[in-house]
Amino acid sequence: MLAISLACSSVSELAATPTPLPTSTFTPTPPPTPTPTPEGPRSSNGNPIVTSLGNLSLSNELYTHPTGFVSFYPMEGWELTETHYSVEMAEPGGNVVYSITAINTGYKLDSAAFEQFRLNNEAFYMGLDEYKEINNSSNPAINLYLVEKTYAIAGAKFYAQTIYQQFGNVIYTIEIYGDGNLIKSDPDNPYLIMFDSFAQTMNVHSDIVSTFPMYEWRWNYQSDYLPVTISVPWHWYYDENFETQVTHFVSPDNLAGANLIISDTVKLVGETGKKLGFDLSLVYLQAVTHADDIVTSEVENFKAGDGRYAYTWSSQTSNYSGAVLFDTRVPNKLVLFVFYTQTDVYDTYMSILADIGDSYLLEQ
Repeated sequence: MLAISLACSSVSELAATPTPLPTSTFTPTPPPTPTPTPEGPRSSNGNPIVTSLGNLSLSNELYTHPTGFVSFYPMEGWELTETHYSVEMAEPGGNVVYSITAINTGYKLDSAAFEQFRLNNEAFYMGLDEYKEINNSSNPAINLYLVEKTYAIAGAKFYAQTIYQQFGNVIYTIEIYGDGNLIKSDPDNPYLIMFDSFAQTMNVHSDIVSTFPMYEWRWNYQSDYLPVTISVPWHWYYDENFETQVTHFVSPDNLAGANLIISDTVKLVGETGKKLGFDLSLVYLQAVTHADDIVTSEVENFKAGDGRYAYTWSSQTSNYSGAVLFDTRVPNKLVLFVFYTQTDVYDTYMSILADIGDSYLLEQ
């Protein structure tokens, strides 16, 4: 800001003595107070965007998520739904949806782990009827990837486009999905044009997302063998072996995970059942880590006489550490829930692994 100051010694030196003017009887009318008009939707980078097309238009009111992690100009008349880590807006009737999701991965994933993150998310679509990937593109220089696909649900055709972009330890997923009769892979499609405009109005704040719990988007897994449910991260790899009754949940970087094992045993009761459950769990740990130097903590009861027990473990030769929960409450069954992480990222992952463990529920 530049300030300029002008001064003179005396105004009378610059002008003659003025002649008095007649007194005016006119009282001016003050101008009306201007009404502020909204600036209207605009892109975050200043590029021109389409703000209205047919019956589709962006609102003039800026939306800001309650956490502050994102702001944008929403679609006029569409219904917004929020979670702590996401927001979506649906056209009246719900036929077309735009959304943004923000995931804190704890630290910046390398390119292979970022790819696995995307594949884990795409696995949901791949499991749907008539799935077909119709286009993909990328700009690795800015860690941006796009996937277009079509699929069917109960015979109805759907379209989805997913954009992934990574900023350090945060990954944003921006999507359009809905009725395949309304959205088509065509640059002139009005829903795609407005989706592009909506996306360009976004401002995101990764510093806020970095305070979110790691991999906050979860889904509820339910075992096919026992009434066991677990809340696990959406973007982790999931695999279930029906022959061995072992289920794996693995982080995108392959450095942490959890295994659920259901084994047939003799009836496990009291202290004898506790000791046998511990011995069997230790045999499993040695088999999967290929280590014979596993050190464990004392086995603790969740609650006296409850039949659930837990302990921590570590192995120097395998460079893995973790915890084990084992459950002896089902007659002639042992339920093992084994958590692991590479020791050098133990501090990063143990909080989320503890959350997964706390979500374990056996209905009886």
